[in-house]
Amino acid sequence: MKKRNKRKKKSKMFKFIKNNKQIMAIAVLIITLLSIALTLVIAKHLFYQIGDAFEDGELSTPESEKVFDDMAVSFPIFDGAMAFVLIGLTIGLVITSFFIKTHPIFMVINIVGLIFLVFLAAVLSNFFNEVVTNTELTETISRGGELSGTKFIMDKLPWICAIVVFLSTVVMYAKGGGE
Repeated sequence: MKKRNKRKKKSKMFKFIKNNKQIMAIAVLIITLLSIALTLVIAKHLFYQIGDAFEDGELSTPESEKVFDDMAVSFPIFDGAMAFVLIGLTIGLVITSFFIKTHPIFMVINIVGLIFLVFLAAVLSNFFNEVVTNTELTETISRGGELSGTKFIMDKLPWICAIVVFLSTVVMYAKGGGE
């Protein structure tokens, strides 16, 4: 008899987690965007630091200079890939939201969680801007063209998150009654 009561409590908790998959998916989207943006900024910084060290030292050869020049051209491609990742993750989230079975009564809990996610996006956006405005990083980021796409996405991350939240919530709760 006691085991049966424990199972009921456990299943209610899993049902609560199961109904909040959308919140977890949006959190993954936000953290993924931040991780890619920081990786891009740090990679660009390290690339130019290593390039400067090669030019100043005796290790510079025509082949190494050609490799560094070829790689410097690819940073705008990585910057554009940030928009591609954002659009791809958003489409995936909207499609996933359609398949989440939930009752409309959970919408209140969902809205509170999603407001928290918009706040989290604002905090992470400010964190990214603090990292980018570091004096050492500012000099190297501006070399070879700025990361304008990445900066734009990270500056507007709370608004982007709010739009994604709205889209996925509408898709999740606007399903027909037979779903």
